[in-house]
Amino acid sequence: MSLEYLYLAFIVLLARTAIGSGEHAIHLPRFAMWTAAQLFALVAMRIVPALALPAAAIILVNLGAFLLERKESTRNLVRFFAAVLLLATLSFIGPPESSAVRFAAWVVRLSHAVAGASLLLAGLDGRSVASALSILSGALFVSVEINNLTRYILLRLKVAPTTGAGEQDPGERELRRGKMIGIIERLLIYYFVLTANLAAIGFVLAAKGFTRFRELDNRDFAEYVLIGTLLSAGGAILVGIATELALKTLL
Repeated sequence: MSLEYLYLAFIVLLARTAIGSGEHAIHLPRFAMWTAAQLFALVAMRIVPALALPAAAIILVNLGAFLLERKESTRNLVRFFAAVLLLATLSFIGPPESSAVRFAAWVVRLSHAVAGASLLLAGLDGRSVASALSILSGALFVSVEINNLTRYILLRLKVAPTTGAGEQDPGERELRRGKMIGIIERLLIYYFVLTANLAAIGFVLAAKGFTRFRELDNRDFAEYVLIGTLLSAGGAILVGIATELALKTLL
């Protein structure tokens, strides 16, 4: 796994998190900003014909997601698969020893100059940077993309609590709170998987159940929280395992 791929993957996920993680469909100006932010990552690469592959992947996948996410019922699924497809396509830039997609000379010189001028960064090498990018990319994927997948599955299962009129409507405030709790929960689980502290995962899940103890008397709400928690936690665990395996290949 090349440092160039990890860099591109991190920038793509960071841009998706900062610009494209809202609840509503992305409008054209936001789509342009989203795509431009991801393409900007290519500025750090040498200008070679092989650079057309990641550039085309970013433009085409984002355009496809922009067109397909108009339908609200499948918006979260489209966003999740767009992220997966982008990461998979970027991996075809090739292994470090054979890839033509490499950092530009000015980036290499700048990184050496910064590392030489900073005592804090003096001990960093390519392997340390690659490990940091892997961990941060996993954290971004857990925060946003697993949330998209979890939201889609919950909507498909139609297990959201119902209002008095029988309509499924957890409420905008409840959705925002649940989203933030879910992000913190997944990040903690992701961290505990990476640090092999699996026993602490049970503590996180128990703490979440304790904070909603009274609300769990409502059976519909209890089932909604349970299914959402299992999906969310399961996704965080899988991403943590995948990241751990990726880190082993770097050692």
